[in-house]
Amino acid sequence: MQMKIQKSWDDLAKFGKSKTVRTAYIWLFVVPLAAKALLGLKQTLTFDIAGENVSLAIGLPFSWKLFFFSAVSFSVATALFQFKCPKIIQEHDDYAGFVSEGKGKLHLDEYAKEAIIDPETRQELQALDPRNSDFHKQLCEVYWKVREAANISDSTTRKFCLVFNYIGLILITIVAFENVCFVIRTTVNW
Repeated sequence: MQMKIQKSWDDLAKFGKSKTVRTAYIWLFVVPLAAKALLGLKQTLTFDIAGENVSLAIGLPFSWKLFFFSAVSFSVATALFQFKCPKIIQEHDDYAGFVSEGKGKLHLDEYAKEAIIDPETRQELQALDPRNSDFHKQLCEVYWKVREAANISDSTTRKFCLVFNYIGLILITIVAFENVCFVIRTTVNW
């Protein structure tokens, strides 16, 4: 049975722009710094408070480790996206943005090289002539055809991006679930 992934590059871009993913990167720096700081300390610190010996275990919290690995997972997905996502998807959300940057047929031709477009669209692109009165309408139509082809290109890389994003999301969900369970246990005194 073959797994069908329907996520487009646009969908993956939205995932990468989410607040959860954008804020996860801090753990790539916090956890190694904390681990290095804790490396020189004893595993357990003992304090004498009001005549009682209190022991404090020193180490990285489990949730920090999960946050770190979720950030690594999101980073891999982002790197794959940056290196493999077609430029037309990365650079333009729509035709208006494409045109506002002064781009035209030559740029669209470059974008089309990254996408596997059908022969009919290739012919339409080649036939575009700025002297034609319908040039901008035709350019817009071909732009969307090229963009749609690019949006669903390279399904293998899109699958890997999705898997790494899901791994990161699952790890964050585990931490959230553990914290909810902790609050319930301490509130209800289980």
